[in-house]
Amino acid sequence: MLKCLLVDDEEHAIDILRYFVNQCDGLVVEAATTSAIEALNIARSQEIDLVFMDINMPDISGLDLARALPRRCKVIFTTAYAEHAVAGYELGIVDYLLKPVSYHRFVMAVEKAQELMLRQRYRQPMSSVVNEPRYVYVKTGIKHSVVRIDL
Repeated sequence: MLKCLLVDDEEHAIDILRYFVNQCDGLVVEAATTSAIEALNIARSQEIDLVFMDINMPDISGLDLARALPRRCKVIFTTAYAEHAVAGYELGIVDYLLKPVSYHRFVMAVEKAQELMLRQRYRQPMSSVVNEPRYVYVKTGIKHSVVRIDL
């Protein structure tokens, strides 16, 4: 179950996101707020997996909030402004949804986040893999000649 934080300075936008989250298996609204400062405090004090947030907010912009969030939090921006998309992706966000957000597009973003988190959860460091070869052999181009390359 992914714990979600909804952040938008407009209550009706939070209501729409809450409705969408409640329609998706595997998601739960852990908290919702209209304040970016409160959102940061929530993300730091609770186990939040996924943050849906607006960019243009009064106290702190969504871009600044995304920079300050704990690394474990994945971010999906929900905004009416397309011009911040590049900056968002440079921050490593999962997706960028333009308002009004359709349910279909919301689900696509959630699936992307779930897949990313699943891959990260089950990724093992190379050193922990048992019996993994520490070298490869490469043909040199000379008949029956190979070179061993240590990894």
